[in-house]
Amino acid sequence: MKYTWINTIIVGALLLSSCSMNKMPIENAVSTQEISNENPASDKKDASLSLENNQAEHKAISPQEDDTKQISTETPPEQEEIHPTNTVKNVKDDTQKGLSVTKIYSEKEHLSDLQKLIINYFDTDYFFFNEMNYDSLQRYPIIYKGAQVVFVCEVEEIIESDSEKYKILVSMIGGQYGQHLVIEGEQGSTRIITGDRLGIKGTYTDVKTYTINQRSYTVPTIYVNDWEYNISMDNVAEFFDANDIKTIAKKFLGNDIKVRKFDYSNDTYMGEYAESTMYGYVVELDNQSNANFTKYFFDTLGGSILDLKSSYSITRTIEVAADFEHFILMIYDKDMQSLILEYYDSSLKKTWSTELEKINSCSMDYTANHIYLTANGYLYILDIDTGKESMPKKYVGEKQDIRKLEDGILLIGTTGTDGIMKTDLEGNVLWSGNLEGLEIHNPTLQYIENRYVVNYRYYNADSYGERFNVFDKSGNEIQTGYAYDYNFYGY
Repeated sequence: MKYTWINTIIVGALLLSSCSMNKMPIENAVSTQEISNENPASDKKDASLSLENNQAEHKAISPQEDDTKQISTETPPEQEEIHPTNTVKNVKDDTQKGLSVTKIYSEKEHLSDLQKLIINYFDTDYFFFNEMNYDSLQRYPIIYKGAQVVFVCEVEEIIESDSEKYKILVSMIGGQYGQHLVIEGEQGSTRIITGDRLGIKGTYTDVKTYTINQRSYTVPTIYVNDWEYNISMDNVAEFFDANDIKTIAKKFLGNDIKVRKFDYSNDTYMGEYAESTMYGYVVELDNQSNANFTKYFFDTLGGSILDLKSSYSITRTIEVAADFEHFILMIYDKDMQSLILEYYDSSLKKTWSTELEKINSCSMDYTANHIYLTANGYLYILDIDTGKESMPKKYVGEKQDIRKLEDGILLIGTTGTDGIMKTDLEGNVLWSGNLEGLEIHNPTLQYIENRYVVNYRYYNADSYGERFNVFDKSGNEIQTGYAYDYNFYGY
């Protein structure tokens, strides 16, 4: 499942914020059940319900032509009857950023250490670089300046290192000679030395020129936010250790848990025995009487909490709510095409349960007030306290990723046409822009200094590759670039 260490980051994003299957233009039926004074041990939901994870594709969607060509905000009468809008909060007043947009390195002063750890674990909005797309770091500093990046490298030369800071020349692991970068950051209790193999999470600053041993280097410079030197032979950097996992798990699953290393030779993952390249921890609750909460997989790269009872047809994952006191249990049944969202507090008491039927794709973000969810081409905004719709659903076209901004909602599509779209806080379309490709796979979206940067892999009938597009807040494309392009016919 984890082919390289970054594949798990991509899979983690998929497990946490989207479920993707083959598309079909169908309607959704939503029902919500509020729960009061419920004993979690008597929960009626069976362990056979779960949230789909299309891992084999890692967010890869095979789009088909949608019969709907015009964007429509018309709501079927039955939706209004199920959830009257006067029973929940006004979405126009929710100017909070979604949890997916919150970044610990830009908002340190507003977060506790535990909150920073939780956000860091679930944050998968990193542009990944290796020997294939290294050149784009040199070519497009305007695209990457201020972006979160992640890569593996080897230390070649210590430029400077004292008790306060360091500056180090590194090269991409597996890359060609000359694929250099400079990393710099605050000195910690453990120092980086020559020859270390590192996993780096950092912020791209610029392309700068350095003179090292009388030789000039003009290279990308990265400010290091987090690093890990215990790189395995298959280039896996484990950013979260057992203490990190135990701290996160205790916050939401309670103190009565056991934590151990995932054993690929004995443990199963998605109903099958795992590959030796999987790295993670198993968190098992001492009390096994509640079928909803028994044993979970935490990835050492972060990104997901997966119920180990899940299978490729039935999947269950946990998302932490924006108040850091509740979590959302997402249960998808592929055969039944049903998505169940259940809202729990840290004592495992369920507040409400909502079911969406005939679901073949979904993605969500959330604030302390609302859940913003796209499913089968529609945008749903649910009240976080009740699970009820805050307003009628609106058609926005098939989407595979969503971000709640302070002034609207940003959506990423499955095809190049209208591949990026922004709506206002009520889901009314403000603008849309095109990306490259008949199909869009593995998108990563970052909001950087008043611009939206999208990295994705695209597929056409005769070519594929990796591209970046940059849009300003008004939807004007201000930059485009490529990491690599290939033609299926070899020319």
